[in-house]
Amino acid sequence: MQTSLCQRKTLCIIPVLLQPFSGAPGYLLGFPLLAGTVESAPSAGTTKQAVSRFTNGLQLPGAGPDGICSGSSSDAVAVGFGYNSTSSCSVAYTLAQVSWRQA
Repeated sequence: MQTSLCQRKTLCIIPVLLQPFSGAPGYLLGFPLLAGTVESAPSAGTTKQAVSRFTNGLQLPGAGPDGICSGSSSDAVAVGFGYNSTSSCSVAYTLAQVSWRQA
């Protein structure tokens, strides 16, 4: 008499949220570069510093429909690791804004 062994297997797929940035533990081709600004906070006679990370990684200013730098995040160009990035826009200044006088 031959006996058979049957096993029931279940495949579980657990979604994993990938960090959508390059950085630690490694840089991923095309993913936005990590970037931020240094923030300082006084604490007990010393100053603590930390990097406040930009939410969307390193971004270049982008132009609005009229070609002027909009400052809007929707017009910004994300810098992806391993890719060259360019962006251009214009800023209008009056003569008074660009002039300076020696005192």
